[in-house]
Amino acid sequence: MSSASNTYRRGFCPSAGKPMQSGDGLLSRVQLLGGRLQVKDLQRLAEWAETLAQPIIEITSRGKLQLRGFSEISEAQFTQQLQQQGLASATPAAEAARKVLCSPLADLDPLAITDPYPIAKQLENRIVNQASLWQLPSKFLLVLDGGGVSSLSQLKADICCRAIDTPQGLHFEILLATATPKAINLGLCAARECSEAIEALLRCFIALNKQQGNHAQRLKDVLIDAQSTAAFKASLLSTTIKAQQADNINKQEISPSAITQNPHNAVLGKHKNWFACAPTFGVLSSDNAKAIVALALANNITELRITPNKQLVFPNGSAALGPALKQLDMIITAEDPRLSLHACPGSPSCLSGSSDTRGDALRWAKACPELFSTTANIHISGCGKGCAHPRPSPLTLTARQGRYDIIINDCADPIDDDHCLAKNIAPEEVPAILNRLTLSS
Repeated sequence: MSSASNTYRRGFCPSAGKPMQSGDGLLSRVQLLGGRLQVKDLQRLAEWAETLAQPIIEITSRGKLQLRGFSEISEAQFTQQLQQQGLASATPAAEAARKVLCSPLADLDPLAITDPYPIAKQLENRIVNQASLWQLPSKFLLVLDGGGVSSLSQLKADICCRAIDTPQGLHFEILLATATPKAINLGLCAARECSEAIEALLRCFIALNKQQGNHAQRLKDVLIDAQSTAAFKASLLSTTIKAQQADNINKQEISPSAITQNPHNAVLGKHKNWFACAPTFGVLSSDNAKAIVALALANNITELRITPNKQLVFPNGSAALGPALKQLDMIITAEDPRLSLHACPGSPSCLSGSSDTRGDALRWAKACPELFSTTANIHISGCGKGCAHPRPSPLTLTARQGRYDIIINDCADPIDDDHCLAKNIAPEEVPAILNRLTLSS
């Protein structure tokens, strides 16, 4: 593996009052618990983007909203506005500690087991109101998964609580370091004890991290031996069913067949309790954001939902929203080939980027329509960080000094160099190689 990850990665997720430097200025993010966004607040964000930053709003892979292009002065003004409107905590340190992500559609989704939002709210209040819990690394992630079509089971969570129906009532399965080789199942916790259990785990992580030198960016980094694993288990003895007893409980989870593999299939367009769309690459212009505000209000919708799959959902929205959203160039069907693309801003927006990744991605999709289909999963990365899609993809194109490496079944910074199909390819030469790849497959 190359050293690109160490060269580029800052190990830092920005938040209000703690921005990050990028190629077009500072960038900051707005945390939305449960993806809930008041329509009036989207209007405010669009106006602040126009007056204080770049006139765009980006949806991140954790369901946050990102504004970019701030100066130090304008970012401070932005943070103050967020705090005044209740969109950010009173202090930057408390705001940075808001790490909770919960299923954004669980209260609307008949397939969901439960809506974890009340527990998520209780947990977030615990964290924000206790300075001793503000020591979590910036990339730390707490997930409360209610199941259903907006399940968060694929995310790499440091702590994940997944809803389970049992004969004894609703419980949450507590998992550590999900989607990693070090994943641990700690057993089941009653819903009423969930926030207390997570707080105990957070305190255990903070203590272990301190003992080990405060180097861990994720929980998996402190799982270095049997003792550290035992410490997490011991922290839950008063609140959870022991892990070895979990197998005796009849879990009634949703069948995987109830949810299609493509996360967009089950969400986009008109559904019983919502209408959903997706901006290309998760990027909204401020003009489009304002148009969405007007459209929502015209349909008596006062709250929107933002998902980690970069979707924008109108609760109880009708099919009549479709034509207007299509006019705004929103993606409204799961058949749209733009859904196959994962691309970061690239150059000049990002200091690490060396190419216009999103422009290149759209040009290649037009030139190679058979490859860029809705069933594809194609990652175009401006550097070896792979921010837009950290996991392996069937096809990845990584920019290096304005040219591209083509990588098969790996990450932007490949784990195995043998997965690199071609190196140092000019952007205009990429379609020919991709078309040959299509023919050979």
